[in-house]
Amino acid sequence: MSAIVPNHDEGQTRTPRMLCNRFCQRMEDDVHSTTSLQERAEKRKKLYQKSEEKIHAKELEQTQAKSKGEENNPATWKSVSEECAGYMREFLTDLAYCSNVEVVAREATA
Repeated sequence: MSAIVPNHDEGQTRTPRMLCNRFCQRMEDDVHSTTSLQERAEKRKKLYQKSEEKIHAKELEQTQAKSKGEENNPATWKSVSEECAGYMREFLTDLAYCSNVEVVAREATA
């Protein structure tokens, strides 16, 4: 014989089995809501990662465009770091460089 438990909310009586079923249903609902929260968190994480990747790609593109502009700007070539100055001096005063300059000059005027 099953006991009858009154339900004051709905004015109906419920058996322990009905209460157990209702409790189990609530537990399943909690599991599903937790799963959906986890899925939403994963989707949000992926969205943030995509946004970060887009921002990084845009910054990289801007940096490359800026460096390319500086590369073609002769004003930035006027200064040579001290570390490179010795190498540049040696390169510009080398006989092979001088002969290459002469060859280029002759071909340009021909």
